[in-house]
Amino acid sequence: MWYMQSAGLHKGDELVMSRLLCVLAAAVIVGVQTASLAAQEPVTLALKFALGDTIQYDVSFSGNGGITAPGAELTVVGVQGGLSLAERVVEVLPDGAGRVEVRLPKADLQVSIKDERASFSWANGKLRWFASGKEASPPSDVDLSKVPLLSAPVLVTMAANGTVRDIALADAKLMAEITRQVPGLDLNRFQAGQAPVFPDKPVAVGETWRKTFQVPGFGVTQPVNVTVSRTLDSYEEQGGVGVAKITGFTDTRLRGGAPFSIPGQQISFSLAEVRENVSSTEFFDVTRGRLLRGDYNVAFTMQFSAAAGEVETSGALESRLRVSVQAR
Repeated sequence: MWYMQSAGLHKGDELVMSRLLCVLAAAVIVGVQTASLAAQEPVTLALKFALGDTIQYDVSFSGNGGITAPGAELTVVGVQGGLSLAERVVEVLPDGAGRVEVRLPKADLQVSIKDERASFSWANGKLRWFASGKEASPPSDVDLSKVPLLSAPVLVTMAANGTVRDIALADAKLMAEITRQVPGLDLNRFQAGQAPVFPDKPVAVGETWRKTFQVPGFGVTQPVNVTVSRTLDSYEEQGGVGVAKITGFTDTRLRGGAPFSIPGQQISFSLAEVRENVSSTEFFDVTRGRLLRGDYNVAFTMQFSAAAGEVETSGALESRLRVSVQAR
């Protein structure tokens, strides 16, 4: 070992150094292998609730959509904006589920149709409306006194695996009024067969959990087919917090449907096909049991036909939306 000799080390010293280096190398290898094995241990993914816990999420979104029909000009609509969601745990159930009060303290939305632009902002219980860059009075038919999240908090009961057990308004009178005005409305109708966000057992890095099921369609007789798939891409410790990266997709489809009519008008409407795809990348705080960040891409397409008297037409709607959620 010429570098040892040049440093003034003798044969005996070289032997000691060689053994020392071997020991150090072995220690490093063992350490790497131990860390690798630890990283491959199954991870328990679950929401966690503690009475009084609060968290706020900042949500941003942008997208566009278009409607096409034979002989008609393409109509393109663009949307962008952001909002804040404030969550507070108001009750923890014996099985670990939580009842969460959700409010919307502020929101901003901009809508553009060709050269026309309109926007509104909601903050401190006040709505501000802008049209063509100038502030104006909100439309007379806009009544926010019966809009959930804005006028009253929404209570969501969630299990540890992420399934929603119940949705209701904190204001029971307002809930009864909305139910009266929208016959057949059932906020819990999509709970049957819904896919849990998290599996009921620990998962290893690289493992995928998937479920395919059907839910009743709103306003149509055919069921909606849903496939949900998620994969634990990685897991690591960051400052004493376990962070899981989860990627996934949701495919929702409705094929065909009996025509339905608009009450009081001679207009019928039928859907040939509806499809929605959502791809997601989420970072989940395993230690505290909450979402840290999520990015979602939504693609929606719908093919339809409509008849007004003897006039029939068909068309399609297509939209793209990108949503980002960040815990604060």
